[in-house]
Amino acid sequence: KWNRKTFNRIEQEKNRADHLLSVIYPEVVVKELKTTHEVRPRRHEDVAVLFLDIVGFTSYCRHRTPEEVVNLLHRVFCVFEDI
Repeated sequence: KWNRKTFNRIEQEKNRADHLLSVIYPEVVVKELKTTHEVRPRRHEDVAVLFLDIVGFTSYCRHRTPEEVVNLLHRVFCVFEDI
């Protein structure tokens, strides 16, 4: 049954998803994604791509919350950015 509590929970989850999008993507990408439900490919200059395999990552994730995993990945990303 739909009630105010259900709608509030949906709104909270929407806000959380919006926040995550804004942390991951530039504002222009978030706006385009929300408007068109897709993002056009773009050319970017001076871009580096890093692929890495974190040893034990799968087992680490099994015992952590999604927030802990994202925080770890953020810290790893920041260290590589500093380097």
